[in-house]
Amino acid sequence: PICRNLTVKSGLQVKVFDIEPRPVRRLVELGAIAADSVRDAVEGADVLFVCLPSGEAVQRLADQPEGLLAAIKPRQIVVDLSTSNVDTTRALAVAFAQRDATFIDAPLARTRAAAEAGTLSVMVGANPSTFEAVRPLIETFASEITL
Repeated sequence: PICRNLTVKSGLQVKVFDIEPRPVRRLVELGAIAADSVRDAVEGADVLFVCLPSGEAVQRLADQPEGLLAAIKPRQIVVDLSTSNVDTTRALAVAFAQRDATFIDAPLARTRAAAEAGTLSVMVGANPSTFEAVRPLIETFASEITL
């Protein structure tokens, strides 16, 4: 639902990747572009949203040989919507900063119904300028956004 709202409401080209093909197909029907790998999803993006079951899953995605850290380019922003522990988040922020990219923490609150309705609550850990850069995108799926 988060990606569906982003695809439909942002007016931007949205590229999606998931290890499961069904959600990707549904999003492509709404106008998203299917990426065939993490690297393909990262290519040309200004902002990347990651939403996984845990911080450990985000860490694995970042660290794998063809993962986020291998693919990231300078000035790209990675927004982690997952619920990650503070140590993982801080370590990832350092690792991305070493590549001149930005990693921010933006965990979600509320229900799946709120995700469907685009009324999630998102608490964003970022500097003010990065927050302002990603806020319009987050507004496509959240009604309460806190820096």
